[in-house]
Amino acid sequence: MSDDQNKWTVYARSAYLKIQHLQDNVVYPLANSWKVNYSSLYEANDARVYWFIGLARLLNNFKLAYIAIYQMGDTRWWQAVSKESNETNIKDWIREFEVYVTWAYVHALCTITEETFRRLSVARGDIETGSLKSKYDKLLKDTNLLQYLPLFDLFRLIRNTAHNNGIYLPETQKDEIVLWNGKSYSFKVGYGLDFVNSEFIINVLTKDLAKAMNELMTHSKIITLPAVSRRVKVTP
Repeated sequence: MSDDQNKWTVYARSAYLKIQHLQDNVVYPLANSWKVNYSSLYEANDARVYWFIGLARLLNNFKLAYIAIYQMGDTRWWQAVSKESNETNIKDWIREFEVYVTWAYVHALCTITEETFRRLSVARGDIETGSLKSKYDKLLKDTNLLQYLPLFDLFRLIRNTAHNNGIYLPETQKDEIVLWNGKSYSFKVGYGLDFVNSEFIINVLTKDLAKAMNELMTHSKIITLPAVSRRVKVTP
């Protein structure tokens, strides 16, 4: 095993353990709490509950990706599955695979979060269409949770970048800087986002979104809504 491949196995194991820690200490407790405390909403596949169930599923798949990356760090595995492999293209393939799964996870997280905001708007008597920002701005204002506005702005700009194949290309053609939890995140027109990596996704974006969404969903103005149906009816 080359030094580069060994680095990938160490990195993959570290990412896997960070995801597991996030699941055990944040996501699973929240998801289980929603199942127990709001069982009727869980049975109805209510959007408020599904966000947490969906997040748990996304993290399971994200974790599986790092199991695969860990396996890819073993030269013997490559020798068994690909006659074309060598140290150079193995390194490139692993790096490309991680980029792919990273943005696939981001895109899926954006999908369940945006759906939740839009369905909440409908449940509160608003229309489903309109900008994502207009939806969460109103929800955060009405629930007095504006401290999370920079987090959702950060989320939205990452979501927009994902829609442009990882390049920030806003309609305004203006750079943006978002300050969240004492750290600045820069969005420069025509460039990718260097900060979007496993560490950021696990310990900033996902963890902070989970806490913010739980606080929003359990707010009296949101949890007392009679039903927040999803667009697609599936078994939770």
